[in-house]
This record gives sequence, C-alpha cells and structure tokens, in this order.
Amino acid sequence: MHIDYTLLGLLLLNLIINAAISIIAPFYPTEAAKRGMTQDIVGFVFAALPLGGFFFSLIFGKYMRYWGRKKLLFIGMILLIIGFILFAVIDYTQDLTIFLTISIIGRMIQGLGLSAFTSVSYAYLPLLYKAEELHEKIGYMEASLGIGMLIAPLFGSLLYYLWGYQAPFYVMTGVILIFSPWLIRSLPADTITLITDKRPLSLRKVLSRRKILFTYGFSAFVMMGFAFLDPVFANHLLTFGLNIVEIGVVFSVGTLSYSACMIVIGKYSHNLKRSYLMVLGCVFYIISFLLLGPQSIIGLPKNIWIVSVGMVVLGLGATLTVLPVIPEFISLCGEVYKNEEEGVGDLSSGMFDSSYLVGSLIGPIMSGYLTEAVGFEDSSSIFALILAGYMVVYCLFGGILEELLEKEKQEDTLLPKNVEIHEEKNLI
Repeated sequence: MHIDYTLLGLLLLNLIINAAISIIAPFYPTEAAKRGMTQDIVGFVFAALPLGGFFFSLIFGKYMRYWGRKKLLFIGMILLIIGFILFAVIDYTQDLTIFLTISIIGRMIQGLGLSAFTSVSYAYLPLLYKAEELHEKIGYMEASLGIGMLIAPLFGSLLYYLWGYQAPFYVMTGVILIFSPWLIRSLPADTITLITDKRPLSLRKVLSRRKILFTYGFSAFVMMGFAFLDPVFANHLLTFGLNIVEIGVVFSVGTLSYSACMIVIGKYSHNLKRSYLMVLGCVFYIISFLLLGPQSIIGLPKNIWIVSVGMVVLGLGATLTVLPVIPEFISLCGEVYKNEEEGVGDLSSGMFDSSYLVGSLIGPIMSGYLTEAVGFEDSSSIFALILAGYMVVYCLFGGILEELLEKEKQEDTLLPKNVEIHEEKNLI
C-alpha cells in the first residue's frame, strides 16, 4: 500500500491548526458573558480572526512562490502560538475592557497565522496533483479541517470542564509546537521563483472579471454559515437545557457530516458541473438554517433533534458549495493567465482563503446583531433568506444563466439540421 506522506503531512497540519482555531466556540461566549459582554460584542471578537487575515491571504497567494511556502508556514505557526497565549492570559482579568481588547488582538494575530497556513497548504494541491485528482484531494483537506473542527469543541469542552479556561490554549500550543515543525518538514522543498523571472499575477485583473468576482462572493457567503453560528449557537443550545459537553457534541454533528460528505463526494464530483454543485449546496444550506432555529413560522417545533438534523444538512450543503470553489477559481483564472499554472494555483488558493475569511468576518457580526435584536430562531431564518437572495444573483450574473442560454442557442442551431436529416430519411 502506497502512503502519500506529503498529503498526510498536509492533512494532519490542517487538522491541528483548525482544531486550535475552533476550540473556543463552546466555552468562550460563557466566559465573556461572565464579564458582562453582550452577544453582539462576542460576534466582534470572533470576527476579529478573519479581519486579521483576509487581506493578507490575497497577498500571500500572490507572492508565496517568491517568499517560500515553508517559510510562510513557520511564520503562521509562530503567530498562532502568540494568539493562543494571549487568549490564555486574559483569564487573569475580570475587567471587561482589558478582556475584550486582548481577545480582539489575540484573535487578529491568530487570523494572520491561519491565513498564512491555509493559503500555502491549499496552494500545494494543484502543484502536486493532476486536475482530475484535485476534487478528491480538496475533499480530503476539507475533511481534515472538519475533523479538526469536530474534535475541537469536544476536546475544548472537556479540557475546560476538567482544568478550567486556560487549559485548552496551553494544550493546543503544545500540540502545535510538537507536531507542526515535523509536518512542515515532510512537505516538498521550496523552489523559490525570482521576481525578475516571472512577474506577480494581478489581483485586480482577475477580480475585475465578473464570473470570478461573483464566485468569490458566493464562496464568502457560504463561509458565513459556520461563522454565523460561532458566537451565538452555544447560548441558543443552552435554551434546550444542554450542558457544555453536550453543546460540544451538537457543534460536532455538523463537522462530522461535513467531513464524511467531503470524503465521499470528493471522490465522485470532479466530472460534475462545478457551478451547479455550488447552487445545489446552497439550497441545502438554506434548508439547514431553517432547521437550526427551528423556525416555528413553518411549523417546526423547538426540538434538539431537529437542530441536529439541521447540522447534518449544513455539513452536506457546505460540502457541495466549498468543494468546487478552488477548481472553479483555477479554471476561471486560467482563462486570464494561460501557461501560468503555478501562479494561478497560488492565486486561487489565496482567493479561496480570503473569501473564507471575509465570510468569517461578516458572519459573527451579523449573527451577533441579529440575535441580540430578534433572537436566534428568527436570525437564522433571516440569514437563510439573505443566502437565497445571493444564490439568485449568482445564477443571474455568475455565469449560470449565460451557460443555459448558450446551451439553448446551440440546441436551436442544431435542430434544423436534425430535421433535415429526418426528412431525407423519410424520402429514401
């Protein structure tokens, strides 16, 4: 049995980093509430992570082949550790202003580190694997991300329950310090491109293309989903009478569904139309947020089992929407820059990470304000309507409508020829 150690290293690295980033979701809102922080402000804290990284992910995607991918990974690791230590030490203060300030700074530093990790790790895939293998490898990467997010709420809740607030951060810092350097060493050696040999690709040029811009927006909207839940979902689950460990289990249902769907669908989706997959996934996404409330207006009772089904559907929807995004970016950017496979792969990875971080920035702020104003049940339904609105916009302007009209035009063009052939056969 052949073991792909490079892919294994990327998968484990992805798992560890995303577990570390996600570990605060079940218990941080509770600790923040003890110090008088409202849900909308908690949303700002969660949004600080993508705020620290979304712009830099585009820069990393543009310049990583000139700077060195491994160097960026090590820098990302150091930044993440600094962010975790800052989150640990805020346990020593009960002052809301100090707690909030250090939380935001720590989260922004984590976001910058995560941006370096994600942009580089996904950029390796189009360099190492053929186009027909890309969906499957992205599926494995996203599954490892999902497993990290699956483990994190359970592991974090357990550590918090046994040893208190600081324990999850110190344990994850130790895990990163022990495993990340070894995993980074397993990756291929850097082949640094000189800027005098090949000029950087233009972000403005690719993002000025309508299809690329609307695909970027679609990806960002989808990424809002899990981020929407981070600051408010734990408190929503408290209304069902769940304890902190049980809340971690419910969080993990969605990520377990996401990981399983990524592995299965990633194997068989490369021959399917990417934009159609994204829209289908968006439909499931919309349904999931109606279930997570659950929304009483459409006759759903307030039941934890309906919420759990909603998390399963959320995982399926996220799979179908996220899986095609990087290949779609590569295809669209490849039309702009032909014979620039390495640069296009790096740029596509950076745009994917940037769109993820934009969604992660807007999602918690939106959910914090909406939940504070109307409660989680209605806020999740409002988000479903917003997502449905953008799905319609994407279908109209993101290229799907044009493709359908072009296909219909081609069929109409071929029809007279078929009719002539049929008539000739009848004459014979």
